[in-house]
Amino acid sequence: MRTMKGSSWRLGLWGALLGAVWVFSTTSASAQTQTATCSDENSCVIATDRAASLLVYPKVVVDTSNGVDTIIQLTHTSDRRTVDVLCFWVNANGRCAATGAICQSHLDCQTGDTCVPGWEQRDFRLTLTKRQPVSWKASEGASFLPCDPAAPDAASCIVDDQGQPIFNSGSVPPVQEDPFVGELKCIQIDENDRPVDFNELKGEATIVRTRPGTGASGGVDVAKYNAVGIQAIPGRNDQDNVLCIGGDSPTGDCPQGAEYAACPQVLIMNHFFEGATEGATQSTVRSNLTLVPCAQDFETGVNNLATRTTVQFLIFNEFEQRTSTSYRIACFDERPLADIDTRPGPADDQWSIFSIGTQGTLTGQTRLRPVSVNGEARGFLAVLEEFHDSCSNSPDGVCTAMVGLHYQGKRTLPDLVRLP
Repeated sequence: MRTMKGSSWRLGLWGALLGAVWVFSTTSASAQTQTATCSDENSCVIATDRAASLLVYPKVVVDTSNGVDTIIQLTHTSDRRTVDVLCFWVNANGRCAATGAICQSHLDCQTGDTCVPGWEQRDFRLTLTKRQPVSWKASEGASFLPCDPAAPDAASCIVDDQGQPIFNSGSVPPVQEDPFVGELKCIQIDENDRPVDFNELKGEATIVRTRPGTGASGGVDVAKYNAVGIQAIPGRNDQDNVLCIGGDSPTGDCPQGAEYAACPQVLIMNHFFEGATEGATQSTVRSNLTLVPCAQDFETGVNNLATRTTVQFLIFNEFEQRTSTSYRIACFDERPLADIDTRPGPADDQWSIFSIGTQGTLTGQTRLRPVSVNGEARGFLAVLEEFHDSCSNSPDGVCTAMVGLHYQGKRTLPDLVRLP
């Protein structure tokens, strides 16, 4: 999955997107229904092209002062009258220890200061009508849904068999702060806030960078990816506040075993090596990798930063020569590929095993594997963002592309998501 756009004609498209934040189309919703039956732990999967009961948007960014925002799309794909959804914004901004300024690494802080990782949640609930897609900007949220009973948009409301409109409920708050980097998780629930196994949600995220003006003084860059859908196994959900993602055997937290498809044993990433020049546009390519854990505690939030997972990387170049490295992540991690095995910043990039100078080939494949600890799967999900320079119509001369990873195998131990 790779989407890269940076042409000036998209200024009009972006304006249309902003002018029509809510989009309703039975056809578009129908096109996103799941493509295979999910009936047991062998047929229920984690994928980006199937409807699911748990959605993960691994990367959401907002920086309105620099023209950066993320459009979230969420679709109810079935003919069920309504579905209820519980979502969590996860704010992963770090803070400089001395000043409290927002940071992503120590390079964003004063000399000698350190960047302390952060994790902060904000939950919200909403009800979608049958086959209803909705969208909103992460920076703004949505104070009301389009078929709100207080002020319904008649053209947007679907009616039941008796001709009565089916109403939305709930609202979407904006992300916690601006600038923001983090993720979004959404779980399908019933009217009593209990998780259900209907597998009816589909999602997309579009990261948009804009610069006002026309011609060389302006520009738009758009990169889109599908949310990762984790399918629920029908009949397994005990409807408590602990979601059991995978697991071959029952445990104290998961008396019925797996309730959702297991997180992957291995993630496979096809990518350019850092500093490579791709042939179509002669752009130099660099990439950022975002990793988020499958397990999270939304009940107390106390263990998310303390729980660290070792990620093993096995890198193959086009000659099938192999190199490897590893590092540890907590609740959210985003960094350039070249910073995985070197110090943060560009100074050491040429020495990285992810650089073209080290590998000697244009592209390669990396296999990512989490290390299980103390009976915990410690699985994770990921998305890669490519940056292509020599792009005259983008805000800063760089076009971006979101690249999905492939999944192989499944974790034999469970990952737990604890709800409030």
